[in-house]
Amino acid sequence: MEPLPTLFAPAERVPIDQDSALRQKLAAEPLLQPMLDSFPGPALILNQFRQAVAVNNQLVALLDIPVGELLGLRPGEMLDCIRWREEPWGCGTTVFCRTCGAVRAILNAPDVQDCQILRDVGGKVSTLDLRVWATPITIGGEPLTVIALQEISVHTCSETRNKL
Repeated sequence: MEPLPTLFAPAERVPIDQDSALRQKLAAEPLLQPMLDSFPGPALILNQFRQAVAVNNQLVALLDIPVGELLGLRPGEMLDCIRWREEPWGCGTTVFCRTCGAVRAILNAPDVQDCQILRDVGGKVSTLDLRVWATPITIGGEPLTVIALQEISVHTCSETRNKL
């Protein structure tokens, strides 16, 4: 099969309902969800196609979206990045994704990168400044990537300083 056209990262993905074998492998790991939920901020696990196969409670609470609706999405899609809709193959495949620290961290894992996501939430455009940690793992022979997110906007940093 010929690769899908893309302007940066590979565009291929798997329909989440066809990823049941991977979900079974993850469910068989009793420490996986508690480990994800122990992260101090939003975290998720991506399959080899950069799609979420597990998310932590902090990410679900932040986005206020049920877990079932997050599975199968790529990070920019779940965070409402305005760029992912510019190409038919989604997050990571646009010309703008070439400079996105999130995609670059995922592709180069293990890696840490910063990124600024332009978000469109309910017609209101805003920015989200993130530090993205990407760590490769293997579970049941499946290559996966653990992603941890931390907001690093100036506003957030000044609020933290004021609390110290």
